[in-house]
Amino acid sequence: MQVRKPAVAGAFYPKDPAELLSLLRQIFAQGAVEPISTLKGVVSPHAGYVYAGLPQAAAISAIPQGIETVVLVGPTHYFPFSGGAVYPGDAWLTPLGEVPVDQEVGEALVAELPSFFLTSEEYHAPEHSLEVIVPLLQYRLGDGFSLVPIVVGEARYEELAVAGEALARVLQSLEKSAVIVASSDLYHGYSYEEGRATDRHTLETLLTLDGRLFYLENREGRAMACGALPIVLNLEASLRLGANRAEVLAYTNSLDVLGQRHGYFVGYAAVAFYEE
Repeated sequence: MQVRKPAVAGAFYPKDPAELLSLLRQIFAQGAVEPISTLKGVVSPHAGYVYAGLPQAAAISAIPQGIETVVLVGPTHYFPFSGGAVYPGDAWLTPLGEVPVDQEVGEALVAELPSFFLTSEEYHAPEHSLEVIVPLLQYRLGDGFSLVPIVVGEARYEELAVAGEALARVLQSLEKSAVIVASSDLYHGYSYEEGRATDRHTLETLLTLDGRLFYLENREGRAMACGALPIVLNLEASLRLGANRAEVLAYTNSLDVLGQRHGYFVGYAAVAFYEE
């Protein structure tokens, strides 16, 4: 059995199961929102829980109970490659236990669009952008869901749009009860004022539901999301699954969490794509 082992337990979140559960209870008690019954996709930060826990809880609590499959897409921080790398193994392990991988969806994606989707265990091994989200999903959904983990490398907007269409087609054809989670933090830098302004523009752009505009604003530096490409993939798929509205569920940043105005600033937001 091929199981992806934790790479950042003890760093981004507690390694001890009891400590992890205690922290999850705390952030969900403070940050949870009402579930959105028509949710198609959501954006969640992938920073450590002590910084991004409240928007993470908002994003993941928006997922309704009973969802069978969570398609989890995040940026690569370690390997330069093109397209989307699907994890081909059987399960993901966290301190809270194993989550099965939905290999049916993963294999169907690679078959549907081999020019974009590939399989790789290597690209997933050290990556934190997906791993940080999994214990949150376990806390929210329990044992009744499976994962489709996808790390996204370099891609043009047109490729992401086609990949989003392919993802929506696969989920519809397999009749999966699914939600797509894109993993991304926002502004990274040393200016509180610039960070707040940039994050405001990034989120306002995302709320237009225009994937091409969001892609270009990030490419040209007016918007900033380290997971911009996974967000575009999520948005394009969510629109084809019926989403017609985006909503910011929560926002914070590392300096506000620390009660400071100087130092390194990272923005964190939860955004939902749903059908109104």
